[in-house]
Amino acid sequence: MSKRIAGPEIERLIQLLAKVPGLGPRSARRAALHLIKKKDQLLAPLSAAMADAVDKVRVCSTCGNVDTSDPCTVCTDERRDRSLLIVVEDVADLWALERSGAMNARYHVLGGTLSARCRRSTASARTTCRSASWSAAWPRARSRR
Repeated sequence: MSKRIAGPEIERLIQLLAKVPGLGPRSARRAALHLIKKKDQLLAPLSAAMADAVDKVRVCSTCGNVDTSDPCTVCTDERRDRSLLIVVEDVADLWALERSGAMNARYHVLGGTLSARCRRSTASARTTCRSASWSAAWPRARSRR
């Protein structure tokens, strides 16, 4: 069992930072120490930005992106090709495509994965796919059965 070397507030900060992907307990401890050392330059602005995010960030009801407006800035962009819809698993995939500048399309974020036959999906998937509706929508797939 490790010794407590800091107060409960600092330990809580370390525990919460350790939940961030890519940060383990040791990295979280280093990050917490860095934030505390630069309290005015980093910790206070980060805290304010996070409080702002909690209040203002929402999920777009059209595509599933996260933004401060609903519909999001991607959905309200009139310059996008409305005939092209890119389905992505996660918001991170949408953001990666947007950063690359490769596509100028609309998106749909599943929020999880779907199996190839649409019989199972992850619990977080925004879209449910039933076998009957899937085969009705895709006659070519139905003819292969």
